[in-house]
Amino acid sequence: GALLNDGAPQLRMLLTGEPGSGKSRVINAFLWHAYQHGLSHHVAISTYTWRSGLQISTPANRAISTSTLFGIDSICGDRIRSALQVRTEQFLADVRILIIDEVSFINLAHLQAISDSATQAMRALGRLH
Repeated sequence: GALLNDGAPQLRMLLTGEPGSGKSRVINAFLWHAYQHGLSHHVAISTYTWRSGLQISTPANRAISTSTLFGIDSICGDRIRSALQVRTEQFLADVRILIIDEVSFINLAHLQAISDSATQAMRALGRLH
């Protein structure tokens, strides 16, 4: 399907709304759709805080913090922990869709670390030139 088509243009989407407007419900509906079609292993969910991750996790897709997924030491200046980069690569190996919830909590340094770590992982996996 289109989800696995590496030649397709990359889709970037930002889902916004007031608290209680249903953003998490939209994410959950998408996750269940992926589950029903056997595509859960191609979806990763990450949140800045663990609390929001509890709201959007499913049995097939457990949300993990951005610090854990991308190997970021957020206590010491949002630096990538290079020792954890291989784990990031392994986690993202089959991922085609990355959902990051609670983006408004992420400061620019942390967002840059996410971008740098994801870029390194995609290059190592041969999916970014």
